[in-house]
Amino acid sequence: MDPRTHNIDPLKVEALITPRTTGIIGVHVWSRPCNVEALATIADEHKLTLMFDAAHAFGCSYQGKMIGGFGLCEVFSFHATKFLNTFEGARS
Repeated sequence: MDPRTHNIDPLKVEALITPRTTGIIGVHVWSRPCNVEALATIADEHKLTLMFDAAHAFGCSYQGKMIGGFGLCEVFSFHATKFLNTFEGARS
């Protein structure tokens, strides 16, 4: 983790890659997108799948492009603790 942004630290990610590593999941924390380009470079160099958890980045952008279209996929969550939630549904 980068202590300044609390996002994943690309330099530490690369150091942790082993032959068993199959992918990287970047998490955009508190409306702060992680370093998409650095993670994409690492994923490409090591032939890893790159995905993102974008639950805390709804409506945010990274270098002019809206969050939601980076990596193989970006996932948004609607849990009650997220910025945009559905209050977990209702029972009738």
